[in-house]
Amino acid sequence: LKSMEDLNIPYDEIHFGQPNADLYIDRAVACASADAEKDIGWRLKDRKGMPEDGMVAARHFNEVQLSGDYVIKTASTAVLRGEIFFYQHVPEDIADIFPELISCSTGPYTVGKLEKDGPPCPTDAVSGLVMPSSPRSSGPISSMTLQRIRGVTFSHLVTSRCLTPGRLQLFLKALRRIHSSPGDPSTTIPLAEINLGDNYLPKLRKRYAMHKTMYDFLFSDAPSMFERICAELEKYVEECRYHHANVIHGDPVFSNILLTETPSIALLDMRGEVGSQLTMQGDMLYDLSKVYQSLLGYDFIILNQPMQERDAEILEDLREIFHDFVNHEYPGVDFNDIIKLTASHYFGIVPLHTNQKHQLAYLETCKVLLSSITPLGQ
Repeated sequence: LKSMEDLNIPYDEIHFGQPNADLYIDRAVACASADAEKDIGWRLKDRKGMPEDGMVAARHFNEVQLSGDYVIKTASTAVLRGEIFFYQHVPEDIADIFPELISCSTGPYTVGKLEKDGPPCPTDAVSGLVMPSSPRSSGPISSMTLQRIRGVTFSHLVTSRCLTPGRLQLFLKALRRIHSSPGDPSTTIPLAEINLGDNYLPKLRKRYAMHKTMYDFLFSDAPSMFERICAELEKYVEECRYHHANVIHGDPVFSNILLTETPSIALLDMRGEVGSQLTMQGDMLYDLSKVYQSLLGYDFIILNQPMQERDAEILEDLREIFHDFVNHEYPGVDFNDIIKLTASHYFGIVPLHTNQKHQLAYLETCKVLLSSITPLGQ
């Protein structure tokens, strides 16, 4: 009170302690970075049960909660099994690039940190953590507790014009380290027993068949675009133009990349699967095409951020840096293959989102990418 008088600060009342309220927004009470709508009991939907315009729908029904220095992620086992596999077998030479796995549970048991071959240990491996409620699912549920890494996503950096060439190169060098890793010898699968093309054509064809009516309604060119992509992917697979790596990330879009204060790079949400086969192995071009996906403005779409002329110029400069990095660090890679795979990603993600503006933007981007590729046979 004396300080307020000395500083001549006017006031009517002073409340000490926490005021009485129905809801407190605070990192220790209702965390806005988790699921504030669920905590409040207010989830906006229109009459058809779809998210309102501007809301970004999750690709899968999962739940992520923050608890002090931990992140707790819960989803159906089908969604999490590859990521859990990756965390349990991440090689030591690249372990610094990923959060530390504290514990994970599948059904009634938990597999503790790095207990790859030992028996499962009971749940509640981390004292004091309250596990989130399981997502609604007809199948088994899995959950994992991870080290919380504090940083900012590349999605927010790029949409805020803060993704500098140096920061992009820092990430690309981390990705190259992943692709150069010898992997985990105990889980390495002979190349003859793994089909690196399983994440391309089978997935795309299945998705298009399930949602053909939606594709045709959204975009009159969708059928011809689908046929063109299939033809390009068929040739890619038949000619075995893969570039195998013992470790790939599987989805290094900018929303899965964190820049820490040090600065260093941390990567999240690894795939850990090729088709239905649990493995860290894969096609390096899959990762490179996901990076290119973000460098074409994907994060502006999902964050509903209008792309101004200056944003487009920055992205163009960053794409040039990426192109030069690929030429230098990935000899033998045809950049046209990266473009083709990126086009297939943009086409394939349409059913995973419910915002029609986003869906149309993906299809428009796909069309532009396809138009930049020389048609087969020419």
